[in-house]
Amino acid sequence: MTEPTPNIILISIDSLRADRLGVYGHARNTSPNIDRLASAGVVFDNAYSTTSWTLPSHVSMLSGLYPEVHGVRKGKQKVSKQVVLCSEVFERMGYRNMAVVSGPYLNRRFGFNQGFEDYDDRTIRFRSTPASHAGVTSPQQHERIVEVLDTLGEDRFFLFLHYWDVHLDYEPPGRYGTMFDPDYSGDISGRGFLDNEDIRDGMDPRDLEHLLALYDGEIAFTDHHIGLLMDELEQRGLFEQSLIVFTADHGDEFFEHGGKGHRRTLYNESLQVPLIVKFPGGSFAGHRVDSAASLVDIVPTVYDYMDIDWPWEHNGQSLLPAILGWAVPDGDQPRFADLHGEIASAIEGRWKVVRTAGESPTVELYDLALDPGERENLLLEDEDLAGWRSRVGRKGAREARQGLSLGRRLEEWQAAAEMQAADLERVSIEYDEDLRKTLKALGYLD
Repeated sequence: MTEPTPNIILISIDSLRADRLGVYGHARNTSPNIDRLASAGVVFDNAYSTTSWTLPSHVSMLSGLYPEVHGVRKGKQKVSKQVVLCSEVFERMGYRNMAVVSGPYLNRRFGFNQGFEDYDDRTIRFRSTPASHAGVTSPQQHERIVEVLDTLGEDRFFLFLHYWDVHLDYEPPGRYGTMFDPDYSGDISGRGFLDNEDIRDGMDPRDLEHLLALYDGEIAFTDHHIGLLMDELEQRGLFEQSLIVFTADHGDEFFEHGGKGHRRTLYNESLQVPLIVKFPGGSFAGHRVDSAASLVDIVPTVYDYMDIDWPWEHNGQSLLPAILGWAVPDGDQPRFADLHGEIASAIEGRWKVVRTAGESPTVELYDLALDPGERENLLLEDEDLAGWRSRVGRKGAREARQGLSLGRRLEEWQAAAEMQAADLERVSIEYDEDLRKTLKALGYLD
């Protein structure tokens, strides 16, 4: 079924919500090229990140481990050399591993360059706050990708690409700035998104609509460069026989739960991401998979497709059985997420549990089938899952068992992850002044 050593391309778009793409039902034409890639591959309709910010989600993407296990949960932590990235596995197989990345938390200082022959993070070295806000990197990135492909020639390769431009602030360049809202005459712009006090919960709906149009413009601009990449691969005869994975690290909030940006909650506007897998030779093209998937499933899926036996611990599952419609041997697993060790969530089927730690810990339970926007917490104030089950009684006994079971599985997972990570070396870094200013400008530091 497989070509033993296909070229592998992993594409990650920063801050890209699945629901703003045509392939996921968005009405605007934001993503014709991503949609073209989707038509050649498998689309996962319910894919989730492992957190709501860039650094830990990309470690999960490249390792198959949840943040609780790989240990990178806060801003000054880096990847331990005990964590095996897929780039290291491919290196052992004789692949040439290249990366072209463009976001501050993808800097090599965080350990992402493990296993890469060339880890190009030059486009993320903004030198000022305005440059961080208004940085446009996709054109330079595409030029560099072409140079990398020239260097690779006929060699087998793993290419990791991270596109930054969708990330706030929302200032799409040129025609993309007015593409989806040309008649807007108000004063709101996407500049200073986090600090602008006029961009707030309860703001004028027309102004919020404009912000979403700017966000869509950023997506369309990035999509254009995904199209350039696909054209380049096709011209070189690389597209058809490459294994291409397209995804995102997290989404963004636009006041669905009162907040803006990301790295604040684990609701689905921050967690739900696109996931498209194009297999060599057009295998499985046009398939859509409804069952849940996670960023931690990417590495096991690639390894499974390539018949790689791995002795390393992974938290994810291969998605090939779901693509083929087979039963999963150990049953489908909940998909977990973590934010700084302070908020945790689990999704299984129609149910989602969110636990928030602290002096007054809280538990939330949502029925995503009836409430996909997570608007109605089924638990009363100060009620736990067991209390909810007692309250719904026989009328909702089956559903109560499922919700209660998911809450228990989240607790069991947190305990198991703590044990799995017990012997992991924790590695910290210090920010230099340039990186500190960049992260502060982007809202990551106080």
